[in-house]
Amino acid sequence: MTPIWTHSNAPMPPTWKRGGSCARPVARSRQAWDRIAVGYDRTNTPTQMWLGGEGVRRAGLREGMSFLDVAAGSGALSIPAARLGGRVFATDQSAVMLELLEARARSEGLSIETGVMDGHALEFADASFDIVGSQFGVMLFPDMPKGIDEMARVARPGGRVLVHAYGDPRQIDFIGFFVEAVRAVRTRLSNPVHVGIGSKPR
Repeated sequence: MTPIWTHSNAPMPPTWKRGGSCARPVARSRQAWDRIAVGYDRTNTPTQMWLGGEGVRRAGLREGMSFLDVAAGSGALSIPAARLGGRVFATDQSAVMLELLEARARSEGLSIETGVMDGHALEFADASFDIVGSQFGVMLFPDMPKGIDEMARVARPGGRVLVHAYGDPRQIDFIGFFVEAVRAVRTRLSNPVHVGIGSKPR
């Protein structure tokens, strides 16, 4: 299994710990993604589709190969994989996201299987897929190492794991620009890049 990473070498945030129960964080996350799914599909998915296409191409996806998209959202990685002829299965914790993904696939005449699933415990046998990918998905898991372990588990020997992820938010220019713009009108806003994920604002 060959890992393919697109990220910076940032330190692991404090909530990305191995082990422990993820049930409550996952449930809260599912509800949140259901609420924002329509807006996310309208603004984020189209702009991230090109990156998904580059990722699956560089991972060596070819027609007929099996591809699993973990935390697929509304299809920024799955749709390009299906366009290349991959046999795509898309999983996400949000049923609403997957409904939007299915609508995108139908509009292009693409066939993509979907299933609501917790990426910490993928419902597949070991070594099930030629390539397993996640674009801006597994990086947000309450237990990111467990999510990556699961991706590796279901990849076939000699297969590949593709991850697109942001690194340390303090090193991402556009987040800094956005924060400063918000603080210009909300002067009491704490700087989120200095507040650990999962911690209370100062």
